[in-house]
Amino acid sequence: MGRAVALAFVEAARAVESFTVALAGGRTVEPLYRSLASELQGEVQWERVHVFWSDERYVSPTDPMSNVRLVRELLLNHVPIPEENVHAPQTDLTEPGEAARRYEEMLREHSGLDWVLLGLGEDGHVASLFPGRPELEERQRLVVAVLDSPKPPPVRLTLTPATINAAREVHLLVAGASKRAALEAILDGKVLDWTVENLTIWTDHKSAASA
Repeated sequence: MGRAVALAFVEAARAVESFTVALAGGRTVEPLYRSLASELQGEVQWERVHVFWSDERYVSPTDPMSNVRLVRELLLNHVPIPEENVHAPQTDLTEPGEAARRYEEMLREHSGLDWVLLGLGEDGHVASLFPGRPELEERQRLVVAVLDSPKPPPVRLTLTPATINAAREVHLLVAGASKRAALEAILDGKVLDWTVENLTIWTDHKSAASA
């Protein structure tokens, strides 16, 4: 699955002059990053890629829980991407809300996201958008701070549903039988209002499915 999604990344990157992506953390996405960092590295013009994150825990970028750390260690440190093209959120500010505002400003400097990568939690959350939470109702902001996440750490930054739905391509990676109920909730619209037509769901049971 990881290599298949990596090939989709390569294809999408070739189709545009500037490729703006939001990457994710979690174990499911690790094979994807390893493929892009190794055998597929030369297939991408990395100087044309701009990297954001779909969400980040409010921890140091060197913390074991940091999504920024994971993406850097598995992918960005191994490819020739200019550092100025790596747009990591600030997680050292006293006010997470201010960090969300600044991250939103960084996103607005680009003309939307071309490619968003998401994992899926067993509870049905994607990015740091948890079922039943007010962040799911946000329709104006591009990024919000989550101050009391049901999973540790409690403070996070996340793209909003509006931002994810506005992306040209959204790729949701799902692995393991324990995620089946959560996937069904996504498809039934019980977690996010997937009104876009460009959501591709990748599972370890079949290559890809569109929703």
